[in-house]
Amino acid sequence: MPFRTFQQARKSKITFGKILITLVILDILAIITLLILAFLPQYYRMKDDFLYQTFTLNLVLVALLIISAIYYIGFRGKKKEKVSGLLELKENEIVLNGTSIPLADIQKVRIIGNDIKGEFRGFVSKGSQNQIIITKINSEELSSFFEQTIENPLRNSKNILNLYHDKGILSESNFTNIMNNTNYF
Repeated sequence: MPFRTFQQARKSKITFGKILITLVILDILAIITLLILAFLPQYYRMKDDFLYQTFTLNLVLVALLIISAIYYIGFRGKKKEKVSGLLELKENEIVLNGTSIPLADIQKVRIIGNDIKGEFRGFVSKGSQNQIIITKINSEELSSFFEQTIENPLRNSKNILNLYHDKGILSESNFTNIMNNTNYF
């Protein structure tokens, strides 16, 4: 069965999640600083003000943690990937984005990930973080991200993957982990 392949999405250096984590860390540092200042003798008269500000910062911290949880569960990884073609695992070749690679030209195949579209893993998965890495006999590496769905998981290609394993291009551990649907790195 064919799997859709994607171009690797560009990752931005500054993301909303990184901003939230930075704000949480700064808030925690401010709370600790104010608590330390509240108990120093020279700031005894301002102790109540410091503790009041600490309480306010604690409320801000709780709000930031709630926003972070909502972001992580609902909005993380919502970038649209661009479909670049199909991955087809065949008995005598692998077709990757329209390029046919005969098994005789392949030294090793490695499959990374068990990301299945629609499964909940702390967030609803898009299924597009799976990767196939094909190493040719001439040491050239081809790689692509592909999508697994509940209806079309990699496990459905058991016969073909078993053939690849028997020919020595798919490792025993990689094959076993795919069949057990665990993290197959």
